[in-house]
Amino acid sequence: MKSERGLRCWILCAVLLLGSAASQARCLISVQGVRFGGYDESQLVATVTSADITIDCRSPILVTVNIGPSMTSGTISNREMRHSSRNDRLAYNLFQDAAMHTVWGDGTQAGGNVVRVEGVVVQRVYAQIFPRQDVWVGDYSDSVTVTVLP
Repeated sequence: MKSERGLRCWILCAVLLLGSAASQARCLISVQGVRFGGYDESQLVATVTSADITIDCRSPILVTVNIGPSMTSGTISNREMRHSSRNDRLAYNLFQDAAMHTVWGDGTQAGGNVVRVEGVVVQRVYAQIFPRQDVWVGDYSDSVTVTVLP
């Protein structure tokens, strides 16, 4: 068994605002990175956290918020973080609901989230690392792209 001490995990999120309607609505987007903190491989339950996507539009607009595939695994259904210096990978996923039933995708793999924005709207992203993964101690990270489409 590999020790869990010093294991830290995070996901960097980049944001894209696409479409002329969104730029005409003068929307500002901010995305928090997902930070899991420590992970204990001996726990029988998932490690969970959340982060926010904040959308601020001056004019009313209907947008779709998509989260793309993991840069490590290349997929949405099997997102993974990579160890900073080893080949180890840690499986996780991002969800639209606190119950972690609806994977947040890009419309091609799992669905995006459609939301009406007028003023400030906060979309919560729920995240979990799946339990009982035998991985090395260290830092794990991944990147995904958040896209906001009119």
